[in-house]
Amino acid sequence: MQSRTRVTSKGQVTLPVALRRRLAIEVGDDLVFEETADGAAMRVVHRRRLGDFLGAVPIEGAAADHAAERAAAAKQLAERHR
Repeated sequence: MQSRTRVTSKGQVTLPVALRRRLAIEVGDDLVFEETADGAAMRVVHRRRLGDFLGAVPIEGAAADHAAERAAAAKQLAERHR
């Protein structure tokens, strides 16, 4: 698939929505450009989100119900700021 876009006077480009969707490019992701013999190549470096790491390290005695933990923490915060 080929897409075309124009570089602005500030050096900015708009990525076509079809390309962003196909490559799953989201806000905060980085685009890496490399010079090649034919011109340039681009690759996407997806930003890691905090949720990506949830459960990566097992914690002994950790709560199994994260939603309940969040609700309890929100309730404590609300009570503290009354």
